[in-house]
Amino acid sequence: MAIGAIHLHHKSWIVVAFGASALLALALISPCALSASASSVPSRSELTGPLTLASAQWEGANLIISFREGISFTIPEDAGYMVYERNGNSGIRHLCVSSYNNLGLAFELLIDVFQLDGAPATPIDILGRSILLSGKRATVVHSDGIELAGLSGFDLTMQGVSYDRQVPATDMRTVFLTDLRTGILFTLVERQHRPAEHVEALDSILATLSFAIGDGGNA
Repeated sequence: MAIGAIHLHHKSWIVVAFGASALLALALISPCALSASASSVPSRSELTGPLTLASAQWEGANLIISFREGISFTIPEDAGYMVYERNGNSGIRHLCVSSYNNLGLAFELLIDVFQLDGAPATPIDILGRSILLSGKRATVVHSDGIELAGLSGFDLTMQGVSYDRQVPATDMRTVFLTDLRTGILFTLVERQHRPAEHVEALDSILATLSFAIGDGGNA
């Protein structure tokens, strides 16, 4: 699906416009170096610490994550994920969802919600710079436009690019969605190369995405 018209007066959206060429030609983010023994692999999803970027509430067997910008999504209890926040090397604080198996960390998903003109360097700006620095090392595995929850953007899977000084084992998938004011960036960084499993994991979260503005919204 084609990405909607881009308003170039939005500084951060210029990077996405560039993304139509550069982002679709280069890119990749990587996960944090976390470790876990086989005995510590959770059977149920866990909130491992307090959240400052969003609120979290259990509803039945699911953990609902809600951002003040009106974006929310669901983490299934039976997925066995760890949910937490951490500071990146760029100074941006990320909401993170990680998955472990008997071999250790399988992937880390970094989630950033931000105003496109809200800071000198937003997550999409940092991603764009990483793409430029990757040069010929970057390889696009998959790229497409995406429309979801009333938002438009891109869905990219790449190899050969580091992000925020993190280097993925193989693939990085990044999904960016925006209404040209608010942006949400999902970045799944592999630590183990299990592409089919990781596509399913992120798709299952994206399927629950909701975006509400004031009293109204899109689901």
